[in-house]
Amino acid sequence: MNRWLDPRIALLAVFLGLLATVGLGMSIGIGLLVVVGTLVVGVAVQALPEPRRAELPAARSAGTDQMHLVAAIEQAVARIDELCASDLVPAVRPQADEAAGLARSAQSTARTVARAVDQLDAAIAQLTEVGRHRGADDGATGRLRRRRDSLLERLRSTADQLLDVYGNLVETNATLATSTLGTGDVAAGDAQALEAVSTSLDDLRVIASELEATGRQLPPGQPG
Repeated sequence: MNRWLDPRIALLAVFLGLLATVGLGMSIGIGLLVVVGTLVVGVAVQALPEPRRAELPAARSAGTDQMHLVAAIEQAVARIDELCASDLVPAVRPQADEAAGLARSAQSTARTVARAVDQLDAAIAQLTEVGRHRGADDGATGRLRRRRDSLLERLRSTADQLLDVYGNLVETNATLATSTLGTGDVAAGDAQALEAVSTSLDDLRVIASELEATGRQLPPGQPG
């Protein structure tokens, strides 16, 4: 509410009063009533509360480390799925399908872990606001930062290993498709290529298992 009457309303009241008395030939009393009525309406309108603008929810930062890592994991999963949908060499098909299953499971857990990192970021920010950031390794802030770094490392390892598996699958499939491999036995070089995929899959199993274990340790009901 404005403290003083808007001059524009006062001018409008005078104008309407003059219009009533001079322009329309009404009595001075009617003109005064028009002036007073206009002023009363103007004051009442000024007293109305201003409409509140709808507040948009705070946007989640798209530039956080965890968001970038989850995006990298999702991209790797999408690439592995696309590879599985393509015309693969029969010897590579079982490994690609297993990689896709592991990747989708890891992707789901990665989102849970990323939400936990969001909560840690918020807690660290709250402590920093009240001056509880004396050192990276000191007190509650240090413990939260170490927890955050540990979760981010899980996400980073998962993203790297998914890309490694994808790269090995693509390379091995191309190698076998352009070799002398037919319907017979796998050549020595081809067997070595398949072994490289198997090794990267073993590593992915370990990393995915560690990530899943981390996700199970988080409190239930992480916000979605």
